[in-house]
Amino acid sequence: MRARLEDFAAGIFAGLRDWQRADAGPRLRAFADAYGLTEQQRRDLVPLLTVRTRAMHDFLRDQAALAVEPWATHWRTGHGDAWRSDAEYTERHTDRWLTALLN
Repeated sequence: MRARLEDFAAGIFAGLRDWQRADAGPRLRAFADAYGLTEQQRRDLVPLLTVRTRAMHDFLRDQAALAVEPWATHWRTGHGDAWRSDAEYTERHTDRWLTALLN
């Protein structure tokens, strides 16, 4: 089931590209409800939000260091900064995500 949650954490960015908006918590809850996540799965999901976001930052950084396109261009144009900012934000607000998912 962990693989499913990791896929969910990665895929949620299709509908939640901007974590730093007021309705991010309710929107996250809507996704979890739609997928029928259990309470334990919701608890397990919260740290994965940061893990997956940070993984995208690291992927961009590593590919840019190898000059692999289009990742190098994305890195140069600030996408790495955006992913890092989102990872830091999701990590700082874990209580917000947990509250949104469980209440």
